[in-house]
This record gives sequence, structure tokens and C-alpha cells, in this order.
Amino acid sequence: MSGPVLAAIPIVHFAGRYRGSLGVDFHQHLGIELVLVTHGSCAVRVEARRLVARPGEAFILPEEVPHNQEDVGDVETTHANITVRRADFSNQARVIAMPIDGAVAGWLGQLADMQTQYVPAAVRSGLTLAIIESIAQHEQHAARQRLLHPGLVRALHRIDEDHLAELTVNDLARVAELSPSHLTALFRSHVGCGPLAFVQRQRLERACRMLRNEYVSVAETADACGYADANYFSRLFRQTYQCSPSEWRKQQRAS
Repeated sequence: MSGPVLAAIPIVHFAGRYRGSLGVDFHQHLGIELVLVTHGSCAVRVEARRLVARPGEAFILPEEVPHNQEDVGDVETTHANITVRRADFSNQARVIAMPIDGAVAGWLGQLADMQTQYVPAAVRSGLTLAIIESIAQHEQHAARQRLLHPGLVRALHRIDEDHLAELTVNDLARVAELSPSHLTALFRSHVGCGPLAFVQRQRLERACRMLRNEYVSVAETADACGYADANYFSRLFRQTYQCSPSEWRKQQRAS
């Protein structure tokens, strides 16, 4: 699924960090508020609902809607208030996963640090755009997965966990808690190919991304994508893209 036009740059009203245990009284903001919990646990009351978040989770709170924050002991959060200019980003109150050691949490922390520095508004907005785009893509991906068979989701997650693992259909079937034939049928129906062909496709797509970097050799690309034999990788690449990795790289440079 393609995303929205990236020209819809968000506006950053403020960003910062909070540490305390007394909570925050009811208030509201001009824009949507992102609140990542980095330590402790807290809840917010918004739109007659009570939402709870723990470390690695973030509140998304709607603009101009009163909400509070109820701290459970000592709490630390990183937050930002923004106006989002994209129609497909929900303004509804919710809690999402935002791992503290992940890229999105890191960007949010950088945005908070910029609050006390002179940083051009375009830089802050660009960083915020990366945050919003990542959240939107994650939510779209999660919505699509909710439509899939749980066994297929488990198999796809196993493949995502380690794209270099030498998995068999039986390995994936055990993870999926399905028969190999049932899992293969689900892959063909929802993904368009069998499990092992899907793994191969993922590896070759990763190889294409790496080949765009001219400082990475074809042999290094092959090894990083799970192919110990660079010649085998090149033959497989040619079968898929009708050209060698080196030729593909030249074509990308020319275009």
C-alpha cells in the first residue's frame, strides 16, 4: 500500500520530557499529542475512556479534547504536540507500541531535545514527518495483519525475526500451528507465492536496497542477504530480474 504524499509536513507546537509522580490535571492542546512512557506507568482519561500505557507504549491524544495524566509512582515520558496534515492519520485516542530502543522513540527524544536548541523549523517538521509516517505505516500494517489468519501472521513474524534463518516449510508450519499444506495455501492466497518463495523474495528485495549503495560489493550483498555463494546469488538474481546484480546497479544509476 502506498503512503500519502510526503509534502504534507506537520507543524510542531512543542516537545519535551516529563518526570514526576503527581500527574497532570485536565487540559487540551491545539494539536495531537504523542506521549511515550519511558519509565513507570500512567493512565489518561479522555473522551470517557481510561487508557493505560507502560514503558515502550505511547498515547496518541486528539487535538482540542480535554485529557489528564494519572501517574502510578514515578513516571517519565517524552512528548510532542503537533498538527498533522494527513487525512489518513487517525485523531482518535489510542495507545500504540513504541519500543524505547526503536527509531521512532529515538526521533521523538531528539525532537524533545531540540526544544531548548536553535533548530530550523523545517528540521523539526522533517523529523516529525518521519515519526508520523512510521506510526501510520505501522498501524496500516497492523490493520492488514488483523485480516489475516493468525497462523499466517505467526509465520510471517518468524520470517521477519531473522531473514537469514534457513527455514523449511515444516519449520514455519510448526510456528504457525498449521499443516504445511494449509500454511502453503494461506501464503499463496494472501501473499501470492509459497512460504519459501516469499522468503526468497524478501531476501532479494533486501539485496536490491543494498545494491543501491555502490560501496557495498555484490559478494557482501549476497552474504548479508543469506547467500554464502555469491555466484548462486547472481544466478538467482538474474532469474528474478533478468539481469545480473552489477547490471541492475548500473541501470539504477542511469535512471
